[in-house]
Amino acid sequence: MKIDVTEDMTIRLKEVFNSVLFETEEGEELVVCMRDGGFEIGVRDFTAKPSRKKAEKYYSWYRIMNGQIISMACKNIDIGQCNGGSK
Repeated sequence: MKIDVTEDMTIRLKEVFNSVLFETEEGEELVVCMRDGGFEIGVRDFTAKPSRKKAEKYYSWYRIMNGQIISMACKNIDIGQCNGGSK
């Protein structure tokens, strides 16, 4: 991974091949993964399934490539790649 700072003081990350997790104090999470030619982002949400009393942690995944945001077809509890296709 390469890190530098732009002229306007923005932190720039290059060659990031592991997921980067951003988390607020309130527990909101955003995961960013660099992929060939684009990105995948995961947004955390809590979903209570009818068969269970407690909520589980899930990420809704989106692919960003060529200026388009495409919803991916799966949700999972991992912070890794979705391994699903586009809807």
